[in-house]
Amino acid sequence: MIETLSGFPANILAFVCHGQVTKADYDTVIIPAAEKAAKAHEKIRLYYEIGKEFAGIEHAAMWEDFKVGVGHWSQWERIAVVTDVDWIKYAV
Repeated sequence: MIETLSGFPANILAFVCHGQVTKADYDTVIIPAAEKAAKAHEKIRLYYEIGKEFAGIEHAAMWEDFKVGVGHWSQWERIAVVTDVDWIKYAV
């Protein structure tokens, strides 16, 4: 599950994920937010928090993540991934 975090400037997309991340999370939370931010801002920043209760990510969600990242490649100014999950720390 992915949730939007509030209190960040308009050009910063901020999310936290818990449990299992699904393609539906991307379809309903991340993609609409990324599209809206891409239209409104020349440069976008991303804050993505992955908690200890993270249980995994569906393959279809990984594909959506890739498409969002590449689709706005020139607009990503900075990306921060915050986690205590070891394999994610090493992968990033």
